[in-house]
Amino acid sequence: MISTADDLLVALEPLPHAARLRHTAVTAHRLAARDGALRPLLTALDARAPYERRLAALAALTGRDIEHLAARLGDYGDPMADPAAALAAVGRLGGDGGLAAGLLAVGLATAIGIRQNWPDSCSAALVALRRHPEPEVREAAYATVVGES
Repeated sequence: MISTADDLLVALEPLPHAARLRHTAVTAHRLAARDGALRPLLTALDARAPYERRLAALAALTGRDIEHLAARLGDYGDPMADPAAALAAVGRLGGDGGLAAGLLAVGLATAIGIRQNWPDSCSAALVALRRHPEPEVREAAYATVVGES
């Protein structure tokens, strides 16, 4: 199993963009299931160039590392005025039916919910993900406590 930034980057190298995102998301989800295994990867990726920092953000989303996300979201200013476009992306990702897209949807819905103080539209998107065909996505959606920031 991949556990270091170097291992992840080597595994991603030959893959097309969409497959890189999927692989990063699934790796982060699996590492997050092992207590404390995701944080070293996030820290190592964050210490690198912008591409790797973006991978860290994706990994934090899918690995549900709220502390990491909160630290990064604080760098982006005020909440977006209208989260509709981002929530539409949550809907498209969740509607894909796949594991990686579903985990991304849960992570994005959670990040938006925290950032926007859990508007009804965000809560509804997360509740919809609790009916996702993939058990791991349903589990991640159920594990998210709506309203907690």
